[in-house]
Amino acid sequence: MPGAFVNYYELLKVDPSASASEIGEAFRRDIKKYHPDRNRSRKTWAEEKTRLLIEAREELSTDSRRRQYDRRLADELGERYDSYARRLTRDISNPRSLARLILHHLLNENQLEAVRIYEQALRESGSSEILQTLGPKDRADCAFLLGEEYERLHDYRRAVSLYETARSQTGYRPLRYFADEIKERIFNISCRKLAKECDPREAISCYRRLFDLDLSRRRQAHLYKRIAEVYLAMGERESADRELRKALELDPNIKGKLKLSRGLRAAGAKKR
Repeated sequence: MPGAFVNYYELLKVDPSASASEIGEAFRRDIKKYHPDRNRSRKTWAEEKTRLLIEAREELSTDSRRRQYDRRLADELGERYDSYARRLTRDISNPRSLARLILHHLLNENQLEAVRIYEQALRESGSSEILQTLGPKDRADCAFLLGEEYERLHDYRRAVSLYETARSQTGYRPLRYFADEIKERIFNISCRKLAKECDPREAISCYRRLFDLDLSRRRQAHLYKRIAEVYLAMGERESADRELRKALELDPNIKGKLKLSRGLRAAGAKKR
């Protein structure tokens, strides 16, 4: 029926967890098979097949569009997806089934249930490696969506940890475009939330870990300034001065440098 919802995974004969390369391979295989030039006796049928294959490739070619499609697919399949969840629940002692159940709930907007299952698994196993049974794409998706929920729940430590898990998968070529968004979230949460909840020494460690994100000179300077501010608050003037000089080497016009410099001079005067 025109306008009817199409299950693109079934059309391409691939699993819903198929990688981008597997989807591309399936598309290339079938686009040749159903091309109208090879099916002249059924040209209208072949043209419709070709149109659907192109739609499938476009819809599943980027992660954001694919996530939206997966949610629509879950709504369409309804009972079948509920049955899938029940089947995974029966096999919950299997780490792979457990991880897939968490991802299933996340993709179907059941975030709190996903978090409940994830935390229960953490308590029972004592390990945070639950998601390692998933392939790179699913692992990145699952960690990212869990991170979003923990961020919403203000559990910033867990959120950053999960975003770092998602980031560790972005070396896998189809996920590279995802890296900048994840890096931005880790940086913002660590600077604006997490470091402010820590004691001074831990805050410095939190800032220093962010240098692993391959930051711009401006952002590196910002981190050195933040570290200098923490050292100054702790009364460690020499360390603060050292970190500020590093910041100024990277960004001589960094915002807040005059206030910090005055604080350092005042601290030096008190010592004398």
